[in-house]
Amino acid sequence: MKHASQVSSWVCLSTTVLIRPDNSEESKNGSCFVNRANAHLAVQLVVQLYRDAALVDARDFSKRASVLILTPYKGQRRVYDLLLKQLTKAEVPKTLVEVRTVDDSPSHEADVVILDLVRTVKKGFIHEAPRMNVATTRARLGQFMIGPGKKTPLEWPLDHPVAFLEERSAVINLTAACVRCDGAPHATRNCPRAEEDAISTSASEPITAEDGIQRDVLNPPRVNFSDSKRSKKNSTTREEAFAKPDKHQDAMRKAYRNALQALRKVRKDQDVQDLGTDEQVDVVSDDEEAGNEEVGNEGADDGISW
Repeated sequence: MKHASQVSSWVCLSTTVLIRPDNSEESKNGSCFVNRANAHLAVQLVVQLYRDAALVDARDFSKRASVLILTPYKGQRRVYDLLLKQLTKAEVPKTLVEVRTVDDSPSHEADVVILDLVRTVKKGFIHEAPRMNVATTRARLGQFMIGPGKKTPLEWPLDHPVAFLEERSAVINLTAACVRCDGAPHATRNCPRAEEDAISTSASEPITAEDGIQRDVLNPPRVNFSDSKRSKKNSTTREEAFAKPDKHQDAMRKAYRNALQALRKVRKDQDVQDLGTDEQVDVVSDDEEAGNEEVGNEGADDGISW
């Protein structure tokens, strides 16, 4: 999308600019065709036009220009509706941006029109002259055409506007550039080296860093720098981390039973100790009574009557 910000200074001799993205591909959604790459390109173009270009209303220069996105297919229109809903008012004045199908656009116009032809393999609706006539006459100031793809056969009537715009330097060929491969001619999302940087989602496949240390993504080791020794300890074992709920419940029940048994044992030992103390007290009491009786008998031998 770096070319979108250069549209205002692009040297061309036409009010229509043709943008041909290299990596856009059509796909079938039910009975309709969609092209998500074209949709993302068109939405970003709308954002950059309002941000970088001085778009004004052709009939009232004090107002901002309106933008109409046209597409031959209803499925592609739904894709645009979803993408525009994700934008904020700070990015695009949503009251000035509208999406319509070509069949729904007669008697409707806008200051700037973005025509998305969608198809990249076969011609489809775009080879019909009446539809192309309606689609290319909706703009008051200027028009952007996205497509056709380089694989689309350029036959009448599509070959005429493409040749016309090429003669007037009004064609922008967008080439994909991979960020990971230093500008290689493919999209980053389709990079063949993506698997090299992919993080495994399986817990049984730990990642190996460049230092050769095996690391677990889900249970990273803790590093202890005490005494200048590096020791790694996992906070939880893999079995505990991935145990099923019923295993956790069984472990809780087992721990509760063990604690209850230990408590009962402690109470039983305390009861036995208390019982032994009571028996000793009873024995001492009996001995004291026997001693008192002996003392009483000795006193009786003295001949003294008590």
